[in-house]
Amino acid sequence: MEDSGKTVDELAREIERLRHRVKELEVLAGDSQSAVKALSNSEHKYKTLVQSISEYLYSVEFQDGKQVSVYHSPQCQSITGYSSDEYYDDPELWFKMVHPDDRNLVTRFFRDIKAHKTRKPISHRITRKDGVVRWVSNHCAVTLGDKGEILRQDGFLLDITDLMEAEDERDRLYAAIEQSAEVIMITDLNGVIQYVNPVFERITGYSRQEALGQTPRLLKSGQQPPELYDELWNVITSGNVWEGNFINKRKDGSLYQETATISPIKNQKGEVVNFVAVKRDVTRETMLVKAREYFTAVTSHELRTPLIKLDLVRMLLASLAEKLAEKEALERIATVLDNVYSGIDSVVSATSLITELSTVKSRESFVRIAIYHDISTCLDSLKHMLTKEKRNLSVSIDLSGIPKNTQIMGEQLMLARAVHETLSNAAKYTPDGKTIHVRGIVEDGRPVLEIADEGIGIPKEMQEQVFEPYFSLENPIYYSSSKHKFKGGGIGLGLTVARMIMQFHDGALKVKSEGENQGSTVRLIFPPLVAKSGPLV
Repeated sequence: MEDSGKTVDELAREIERLRHRVKELEVLAGDSQSAVKALSNSEHKYKTLVQSISEYLYSVEFQDGKQVSVYHSPQCQSITGYSSDEYYDDPELWFKMVHPDDRNLVTRFFRDIKAHKTRKPISHRITRKDGVVRWVSNHCAVTLGDKGEILRQDGFLLDITDLMEAEDERDRLYAAIEQSAEVIMITDLNGVIQYVNPVFERITGYSRQEALGQTPRLLKSGQQPPELYDELWNVITSGNVWEGNFINKRKDGSLYQETATISPIKNQKGEVVNFVAVKRDVTRETMLVKAREYFTAVTSHELRTPLIKLDLVRMLLASLAEKLAEKEALERIATVLDNVYSGIDSVVSATSLITELSTVKSRESFVRIAIYHDISTCLDSLKHMLTKEKRNLSVSIDLSGIPKNTQIMGEQLMLARAVHETLSNAAKYTPDGKTIHVRGIVEDGRPVLEIADEGIGIPKEMQEQVFEPYFSLENPIYYSSSKHKFKGGGIGLGLTVARMIMQFHDGALKVKSEGENQGSTVRLIFPPLVAKSGPLV
């Protein structure tokens, strides 16, 4: 029997070859599926990676100078406010969002990249879609064609606004430290100096290079006991702040005094990593304080002796006046003597008060005061002195605005003197036939005594001068020893001392006048009210 040209064996071999090919195709198909699956997994990992990073990635392909393919990662919207579709629809949008003041910078950046002059990133500002200006770090690379044309542009933007603001803050802080009028010194945990500002160089005579790597022992004068430094070190290494004074030595060997605050610097874990010292040269201030204390001590003490002698002379002169014929001449001498005595007494009294105000212990003597009672006593004294001096001067009093049980903290004699000085000042500048208006109120939780006179007033150009020591509106030729006569008494310390007392008590004294012959108003603002308990004086 004749077949189709192939024997059974040949057909069998052909079938076997077909089966083998089918198996190869099956294997190839399996490999293709694995490749597709691997590619899919890779793409998923890529997308996950792109979406997880904070940078905004971009990739743009160009053909004949035109944008043909664009990719912007999802972060573009969170950083710029624009979606990837908006960038695709408007090829110029990317450049439009660059801040106008930075567009020339960005243009040069891309031009230099194209010319292979730089691959460094730049920082510039963008204006988000919502109008908010942000700082970004722009990293970019380009792929060029044979003719130098840009085929591809790849890069990313990173929002660095917080970093730029932190750097600005750091720069401001550094500038403030560098320009500070006080010495700033930073050391490590072993006390080795790591930084000093320019003031350190000016005050100590050591340059920054000479100080770095040294310890503050460089300035040690040997004028202080070792216990001081032991205490300092124990305090700051325990994480606390130390405050105190040093007598240090400059490079030229001269001594100077400084007040210092030394603080530990801690990291985010609360661990001490450095120490910073803020120090101020107080050599001149200390000398002035000592000189003032010496002067006030001498004047307040030494002037008492001639004052006592003058008082004795006054008494002897008064007894002689009854026996001698030249009574009128003796009265003139007595008047001059009274004036001298009153003037010296005022200086001594004011000097003693200034000394007292200069000492911290005065504040420790503050007690509760019923201020209504003290003001009333001062007003009774004013009326008595006006009667004694035969002044035709009215005093209108309204203290209803201050409750009688009002209490404040203070030094009673000082505050009484401030009230006395202010009342006598109003009396001596108000002519007979006029009125002094006194009103008491509580304002912003503080008692206020308002004293308005109908006197000579204060010229506008002199209203600041009334607080200058020894400034007076009266003519010294007609000076009188009485503080309550018209244009009499005082040597120009009354309001000066009164304001010092009020400020010492955290209060105030304010003067207002509409001008010459318009009268004056003085407001004494006392310390804040306190709870009504405890002993009163």
